[in-house]
Amino acid sequence: MKTIIKILILSGIVLSMAFSCEKEDIPEWSNFVEGYIVGSFICDETDGENGQATGNNTERGFCILLKDSENANENLPMDLYTFDIPIDLFDFPDEILTPNHNSDNGGPNFFPDSLQNKYKLSFKYAKQIESVKVHFVCFAFAMMSPFPWEKYDQVTLRNTNLINE
Repeated sequence: MKTIIKILILSGIVLSMAFSCEKEDIPEWSNFVEGYIVGSFICDETDGENGQATGNNTERGFCILLKDSENANENLPMDLYTFDIPIDLFDFPDEILTPNHNSDNGGPNFFPDSLQNKYKLSFKYAKQIESVKVHFVCFAFAMMSPFPWEKYDQVTLRNTNLINE
């Protein structure tokens, strides 16, 4: 009987240690970085589990190109995307935020070349943890390749500051 009690106590200690050491989803924040808002999008929210559209639109998302990024010369000039930038943070002209939905490729509407370096900010970011990630789908025409969202990280921002040059 004493052996069974010892085994139960030892098992309880081992289990409590195992569960108390479980790592939480705590985001790791970057140092301050600088970047540019280079595009925006609104897509259809999905339930995240099986990709079914919920019938709701996402908040406006913004594409960010980090300063001195190698992606600046690519067809898809962005590094990250976020839903954390308030629409009134910058004075965006209406014509670059319309149409409200995505462009023909199922991705964001990238701003014209003349505005690619206009909306500059500094911030810290962390990859969005899965439990709070915005799940969405942007539809493309059947003949178009879908936008490669999986190549980019959805991030949350903190300590966002505008940079006026």
